[in-house]
Amino acid sequence: MEVKTLLEIIQKNPTAFPQRYKFYHTALLRKFPFMIHYAVNEEKLGIAIISVLHTSRDPKSGMKDQNNNQTVL
Repeated sequence: MEVKTLLEIIQKNPTAFPQRYKFYHTALLRKFPFMIHYAVNEEKLGIAIISVLHTSRDPKSGMKDQNNNQTVL
């Protein structure tokens, strides 16, 4: 699945993919070994892409809180 197609699916139905971490859902790209990590904001009916990481990398490396540089899993 290409990035653009997967982002469109996430946008239409953000809870369709599993919630793997405390606040984040993940969606796996099929063509490449990458995973999109995103948060769902139910109040604003939107999503925030947190990171797109290679599946062999530690997801904590790409999920730092912008305000205090702490991992937010």
